[in-house]
Amino acid sequence: SNNLMYRLSDNSKLTSNVRYYYQKQSQGYDLADSTQLYGHNFLREMESQLNWNMKWTKNLVSETSVYYTTYHTTSFELNDSDGYSQGFFKQMMFRPEMRFIYNPVKGQQISAGFGYDYETLNRSDFAAKAYYRSQFAYLQLESKPVGGIDILAGLRYDHHNIYGHQWSPKLGLHYKLNNHLSLLSSIGYGFKAPDFRQLYLDFTNAGVGYTVLGSYVAAVQLAMMQKSGQIQQLVSGINGNYALKPEHSINVNIGAQWNPASNIHIEANVFYNHLKDMIDTRTIAYKTNGQSVYSYYNIDKVHTQGIEANATWNITSCLQVTAGYQLLYAIDDSAANAFKHGQVY
Repeated sequence: SNNLMYRLSDNSKLTSNVRYYYQKQSQGYDLADSTQLYGHNFLREMESQLNWNMKWTKNLVSETSVYYTTYHTTSFELNDSDGYSQGFFKQMMFRPEMRFIYNPVKGQQISAGFGYDYETLNRSDFAAKAYYRSQFAYLQLESKPVGGIDILAGLRYDHHNIYGHQWSPKLGLHYKLNNHLSLLSSIGYGFKAPDFRQLYLDFTNAGVGYTVLGSYVAAVQLAMMQKSGQIQQLVSGINGNYALKPEHSINVNIGAQWNPASNIHIEANVFYNHLKDMIDTRTIAYKTNGQSVYSYYNIDKVHTQGIEANATWNITSCLQVTAGYQLLYAIDDSAANAFKHGQVY
């Protein structure tokens, strides 16, 4: 790894960080059936980041960064019965971003920024090389209008090459009643695109025999498995031809933090999350070997709600006791309505 810093002026500096990691691992062992297995694993990882920090005025600063990373693994295995096998995993991410921080008056801070994300992934279990490309921009305001009150409001915009544009607002409030007790609340709207695995995965466990297919490849791979006689039965109403949608959620939290003593901290939180198009797994077919074929799909409407509490007690500088509790209810609203109206039993 390498770290460098160069000061351009009293108000500007450049910093860079580069890290490279290489690992080679060899192994060999005997299986229960006396088969000999041996092979090599290679790991190459590179991470680099270039930052430019600039102080334009006493109230305005900017941070510009360019981040690039690659992660590449290759494995080779050879045994005396089945022969030779090879697997690989290669991921790349590139992210330039620029951020401005402005403090107009004491107790107020405005942050704004924009950037670009480009990510690719190719692996032996994928039917094709996958990539994501998106642009984003955000604006955030933090204000302390009076003593003890901290307000945080933000808005983020994402434009995805597959899923179009998304707006994600949020609002948070922190009210410090005294030195021992604080109240917190927040509400926000979130967006989560399906990951590469949920779209492009084409994996069959050689030992057990089950198969997992991403939504983009499920229809084609299922048809090929049927043609080769691997499928015993399709799940009724499912043909694998399914376009996975991104998840959207509304999250509400209300909580409190209490410090009855300097060495005791207690916090509790009540939460409610409404999710639309939540991504989950399901069985889409049964194989002739007795195993199943799984894929990913969206659940129309789901909500989770509950409470959680955590406590920490620092008995001494060397001894700490922690305890936690969570009560969670997760409900598929579509299924609940079907039960309510007697459509299913």
